[in-house]
Amino acid sequence: MDRSLATSPKSLRTIILPSVRMYILYMCVCIYRHIQYRNKLWKYYIYKQS
Repeated sequence: MDRSLATSPKSLRTIILPSVRMYILYMCVCIYRHIQYRNKLWKYYIYKQS
């Protein structure tokens, strides 16, 4: 394995950027699902109240 390749900023960026992008995407999906779930609960709650 080439040591200079492992420590070069460019290769680091190609490794880190996709994972960061995936992480952000994952967080967005989680937040979106959480909001949907809370909306569902809220509607159910209102339905039960009326």
